[in-house]
Amino acid sequence: ERFEGYYEPNLPYLDRVTFRFLPDPNAQLAALRAGDLDVIGYGLAPENAVALRSDSRFRVVTGGSTVEVVVGLNNSRPPFQDVRVRRAFQHAVNRQELVAGVMLGMGTPIGSHRSPVESCYVDLSGAYPYDPDRARALLREAGYGPGNPLRVTFSLPAPYEYARRLGEAVAAQLEQVGVVVRLEVVEWATWLSRVFRGADYQMTIIGHSEPHDIGIYANPGYYFRYDSPRFRELYARYLRTPDPDKACELMKEMQRLLAQDAVNLWVMNAPYLAAMRKEVMGWWPNQPTPSLNVTRVYLAR
Repeated sequence: ERFEGYYEPNLPYLDRVTFRFLPDPNAQLAALRAGDLDVIGYGLAPENAVALRSDSRFRVVTGGSTVEVVVGLNNSRPPFQDVRVRRAFQHAVNRQELVAGVMLGMGTPIGSHRSPVESCYVDLSGAYPYDPDRARALLREAGYGPGNPLRVTFSLPAPYEYARRLGEAVAAQLEQVGVVVRLEVVEWATWLSRVFRGADYQMTIIGHSEPHDIGIYANPGYYFRYDSPRFRELYARYLRTPDPDKACELMKEMQRLLAQDAVNLWVMNAPYLAAMRKEVMGWWPNQPTPSLNVTRVYLAR
């Protein structure tokens, strides 16, 4: 309901907004086309964005976001406490192919925990070039091979279609270098309690949407279980450095250290995708922080 005491005069424009939760991309598309929805504001599948662009009744918005899609690795448990295994996984995964094939080109490969739309970004997507032979060699160094294949469980959070699709594609690429991957779909409440809070997992995949959140790696208790005194020192210096240029250099150094340690497998920066009836105006085209801000949204007559 519209709040009459809003601090800006004459806002918001709409009297009422109803939010519906439809995780199934096919259900989203059908509801929009049937007129049951005015906007798909979150979770728009790439193929549905392509389909709706050719329909004059609708408008597709493609904008920037701070979402990093991350294959999270539990650095405190086998096999990922061994940096050779983590680096092998980096070389085994073809980020460009994932973006082009799974996301239909809608995304930007990344190689550390920062999005290209944020300040002080370093492009480290080429730090570990796609090289299956190098991946196999690193796995052999770590003690794995045809007679002793590396077996991992990959936990996919159930509500997110992008996580399932990208997770399945990542698993297929890992299997090409001899890794045996068991996929498990985990309900969201279980993922939060077991994976996120309990760190009871080997690898998972999720989008990290908060801007400027590199400080999570300074917390050894965070679900990646990354424990680096060097990173904590850099982050502490960054927080107390008032000079913006010097702080920026520290931010870049932190990104490089995370890539060097191959803490996680950073897949891509996801764009913000939304689709709406052409009458819907005032929708945010970019997401500097995830928010469905409808303050200035209105319907053109």
